[in-house]
Order: sequence, then structure tokens, then C-alpha cells
Amino acid sequence: MHSDRQFELLEMHNDRQFELLEMHRDRQFELLEMHSDPQFELLEMHNDRQFELLEMHSDRQFELLEMHSNRQFELLEMHSDRQFELLEMHSDRQFELLEMHSDRQFELLEMHSDRQFELLEMHSDRQFELLEMHSDRQFELLEMHSDRQFELLEMHSDRQFELLEMHCDRLCL
Repeated sequence: MHSDRQFELLEMHNDRQFELLEMHRDRQFELLEMHSDPQFELLEMHNDRQFELLEMHSDRQFELLEMHSNRQFELLEMHSDRQFELLEMHSDRQFELLEMHSDRQFELLEMHSDRQFELLEMHSDRQFELLEMHSDRQFELLEMHSDRQFELLEMHSDRQFELLEMHCDRLCL
């Protein structure tokens, strides 16, 4: 876009210079008609010189425009290369971070699984201990209950025997 604009400006400048030159020639031709031959020669020399300067100026502008366009292309090429390098670096870095993240997740999962196994093992051991204690306690209670029942049965039997004895004594009297 910049090159197109420069070219348009150059074209407008050249057209304007050409118009001015044309006007200048027309005016000089009128003056020449009114004046002598030596003036015509000077006018012709002057016009030739102006045309040479205009031609040199146009050539120089074209060279500068060409240099500018070449430089813009080089900068654009460098910019594109740099963007590609940065994109490549960014992609590599993202892959490294993803790889690190995956490794870390695996380590955490492994640690979590190990910890769950340890807790399960501890829980199983504790349940076994509680079950063992519960069984021991139940046995003790059963034993105490049996002893108590035996004592009560013995007392009951003694009491029945006493009552029977008293009953018999009464009957005998």
C-alpha cells in the first residue's frame, strides 16, 4: 500500500511537472516569437536543461522507491521468520509444560494410590483388632452371663429346695 501511494504521488508529481514544463515552454515560445534568435537559443538550452533535470529527478525517485520497496520486503521477510521462530518456541514450550503436567499428574496419582492402599491396610488391621476385641468382650460377657445364670439357677434350686422342705415340714406336722 505504501509503495502504491508513493507511485501515485510520483506519477502526480511527474504529471504536474510536465504540465508546468509545457506551460513554461508555451510561455517561452510566445516570448521567443516576440524576441530575437539568441533568445531562442537560450530558451532552447534552458528547456533542455530543465528536461534533463526532470529526467534525473524522476530516475532518482524511481531508484529510491525501488530501494524502499526492497527494504520493506526484507523487513517483512525478517518479521515473518521471527514470528515463525517464536511460534515454534511457543509450541515447544507448551509441549514441555504439558509433558511435565502429565508426569506430575501420574506421580500424584501414584502417591494417592499408595496412600489409599496404606489407609485401607491400616483400616483392615484396625477392623481386625476391633473384631478381636469385640469377640473377646463377647466371650467375657457370655462367660459372666453363664456364671450369673448358674449362680441364679443354683440360688433358685436352693430356694425351691428350702420351700419344698418347709412344705414337707408343714405337711408332716
